[in-house]
Amino acid sequence: YIVSTLIAARDENGATLSDSELVDTVMLLVSAGYETTMGALLNTTRALLSHAESRAALRRGELAWSQVINEGLRYDGPVNVLSWLFATEDIHYPDGSLIASGEAVLMCYLAANRCPARYGHTAPMFTPEREHSPSLAFGHGPHVCLGRPLARLELETALPRLFERFPDLHLAEAPMLPEASVVMNQPQHLMAHTHASATPHSGVGR
Repeated sequence: YIVSTLIAARDENGATLSDSELVDTVMLLVSAGYETTMGALLNTTRALLSHAESRAALRRGELAWSQVINEGLRYDGPVNVLSWLFATEDIHYPDGSLIASGEAVLMCYLAANRCPARYGHTAPMFTPEREHSPSLAFGHGPHVCLGRPLARLELETALPRLFERFPDLHLAEAPMLPEASVVMNQPQHLMAHTHASATPHSGVGR
């Protein structure tokens, strides 16, 4: 529907969008509106299936899904780095290092979200019980994700239903190769069995 509306804006409303603007907007919808949500679902599901104690606490009502989702986004968010930015002025650091004006910069969200100075010694661990501290999963400042409310709604809808429908869901013994991408952080496939006695071929994946 959204793509059809965009095409109509180009064709029927006095060429409101140029061809290049239409293509760029659709690419943005796919990459930011689909790939990132899919990555967040895969990564948070993998984290839960890899931490039996957290799943048990969730079943007992000791954890809320909002806690699991917040921690999943922090611990293993779907975006590794923000695409190239450029410093508009010299940036000096206390250790003497310098990012000179005009230099390209890659902001690594995953590294920032596991910084011990902010999250303590459990920073590299999946710990839904931690006191919530905002992460950079959706960016920050002028680069914050416009789709953040929608992404959270999708996660809060899909994850509980997945685990309610498949209470015995567990990871299959299959390699989880990372996506071949500098920007995105997600496995190429996430294979899981839906039943405790599942055969090697039964399961769900990307």
